[in-house]
Amino acid sequence: MYGETYSTRYQADKVRKTDPYHRSDERIVKVCGGYKLMTEQDYQIWKKQK
Repeated sequence: MYGETYSTRYQADKVRKTDPYHRSDERIVKVCGGYKLMTEQDYQIWKKQK
């Protein structure tokens, strides 16, 4: 859940599609300071803490 933060949604989407470490079903979530890639489970936890 605590991965790299990207400055634009486009950058996060590009990494999600090309990097074999990330899965295509991860969400792009706007967080303070940029965008992060999160799995659905991580997103639900983050949303409840927000």
